[in-house]
Amino acid sequence: GRSFIYYTDVDSSQWVEEIPAEPIKFLNSGSTITRTFTDKLKDVTSVKDYGAKGDGSTDDATAINNALVAATGKTLYFPAGTYIIGAELLPKTATTIVGDGIESTIIKASNSLATNITLINIVHGQDAITIRDLRVHGNKENRDSGSGGSNNIMIMSNRNILKRVSTIEAENAGILFGSESDASEENTVSTCIIENNGGVGLSQRNCHGTIITNNRFSNNGAENLTVDASNRTICTNNRFFKHRGGIGNIGWDDSVDSKICDNFIDNEGNTNAP
Repeated sequence: GRSFIYYTDVDSSQWVEEIPAEPIKFLNSGSTITRTFTDKLKDVTSVKDYGAKGDGSTDDATAINNALVAATGKTLYFPAGTYIIGAELLPKTATTIVGDGIESTIIKASNSLATNITLINIVHGQDAITIRDLRVHGNKENRDSGSGGSNNIMIMSNRNILKRVSTIEAENAGILFGSESDASEENTVSTCIIENNGGVGLSQRNCHGTIITNNRFSNNGAENLTVDASNRTICTNNRFFKHRGGIGNIGWDDSVDSKICDNFIDNEGNTNAP
């Protein structure tokens, strides 16, 4: 189209016609294909595009859930900041959620979030979601409404990946996979920090084909890791330090065709939790 600049201090006979310039083009190194910057910027959606503040005080849950819907099947970026959450977040199938690192991007429960509400809930039917490079903070010291303990991350679907995620201060489990009614298959937890949660660090039940590798578990309120009624689990090269309750550092029951090897386990003098 054509546009005009109108100056209020002159009459209409002196309107100036402005011919718009060509759109700015983007050319990646080594490529001969150009794209407009508008098209390029659509590759990654930021939660801030939908109004999230990340300022440590604003409740960003609605803005983030709107962004999760818009970014379905794409990458959703959380710039550095602390995102306060007053309602559960519901990621969608095939979405990659990425932050600026566990010390920089923090998703934190608000003081008013009921203690029975999960922060990040990947429900049955929402598969192939990746979460990486951020921290999930349950804020258990300040949440005092609702009955029952919630989880920081709950996954009831298949082929999801958690990588370089820190999950701390959950009311209940730092990460929970599966349930008696919802099997969860082919999930991966890698290079994560799972510590200082009120319940089990990572709990899985009725899961198949989970890979748990190169993670750090420490100071969780029950067992650091619980694997129940789950087949084909691979648990290798993790570090397990002292926990604060439960029967053992690792609980492993009714699971077949599984492997646990090459892990470092240090109960730090706790003779009641072999």
